[in-house]
Amino acid sequence: MHSYSNVPKGDWVRTTYLSQNANCSLAGGFSEKGVGQVDSHLRDVGRCTHLLLYLYQKELWHDQMEADILIEYGPHIFNESKELADRQDWEALSDDEEQEFGIAVQPGLVFETEWTSDKAQLRMILDRCGLMHDEGMPIAYSFDWKFGWADPSADTIQSKCHVIGLAAKYPEAMLFNITVFNGRMFKPAFREYNWDDVTRFRQEIGAQIDAFFRQKKSGRKARIGAYCATCYYREHCGDWKELVNDTSEWRGQKPEKVAKRYMAMTTTTADMKAHLEKVTKGDSGPIQLPGGIVGPYLSQKSEIASTTDLIKDWKQAGGKVEDMIEIASLGVTAGKKVVRQISKQNGKNYKELEEKHIRKIPVAKFGVKKQ
Repeated sequence: MHSYSNVPKGDWVRTTYLSQNANCSLAGGFSEKGVGQVDSHLRDVGRCTHLLLYLYQKELWHDQMEADILIEYGPHIFNESKELADRQDWEALSDDEEQEFGIAVQPGLVFETEWTSDKAQLRMILDRCGLMHDEGMPIAYSFDWKFGWADPSADTIQSKCHVIGLAAKYPEAMLFNITVFNGRMFKPAFREYNWDDVTRFRQEIGAQIDAFFRQKKSGRKARIGAYCATCYYREHCGDWKELVNDTSEWRGQKPEKVAKRYMAMTTTTADMKAHLEKVTKGDSGPIQLPGGIVGPYLSQKSEIASTTDLIKDWKQAGGKVEDMIEIASLGVTAGKKVVRQISKQNGKNYKELEEKHIRKIPVAKFGVKKQ
């Protein structure tokens, strides 16, 4: 099981540095320095769950180890992590597979080097990786677990780095399969890459590494924008704090300044909501205030009592089911269920059917949109 704690300091990067730096160079610097995050709960749950899965798949789990991990992470983190780990569909490692495996790549991003080598430029730890053969074709693959609330993607900076790492470790491979699986939401993401992609990623990631160290040398600057809403390090950002704490009259200020203040304030309300959702959970209940409550409460929504009875009455009134569906304007969620059922019944590709029957149209909205 590889760790970043035993590698030499120097001009090398982790994939997380580049992911943060792509949004804001100041966040990239905070990531490199290991600055404390705004909300460490999901981070700690992710680390603990990864550790449990490592022990499960290596078949190293025993009761004393459970006690040690419980002491290290605390009961709240441990119990949530244990529940997540126990829900996963995992298999014991085969002889030719690696888990929590560190790959270090030399400058130029072509050749692999020793994990602790001072010649490495890019380092990454893959949850699970290996080399398989499909009808004689060698295919390198990686499997990455996520345990947050974001939809998984196999087309990220991290995924591109993993492709580079796989190409360095398995130069005989002809294809590179990247799977990212959100174990909390049970959502997978998959992409297959080839050597043309490897060449393109080496150039792209190489340029990002150069930019990372160039900004580190010249001085990092905050990039105030929509990314601040999900930034782990905004509590350490002086520019963000200045906007949040600005009590001056906003009317009359330049629109760009007002927009930045608005964006910053939305991040604080999101933080407050997340915090209050935790403290009002369970027995504590909502917080009573004059004129209302803050916390969980029951509301009401309208729903169809019985679709079968509604259709029956419609037919008795002389209506056709096709006309009823047109009037009711079938929603996207229901439409996808129908498409999935069609796919099962006639064996057609679900994605192709979805592209045929579900379309995207522009909708006017107002708020903070990431770019």
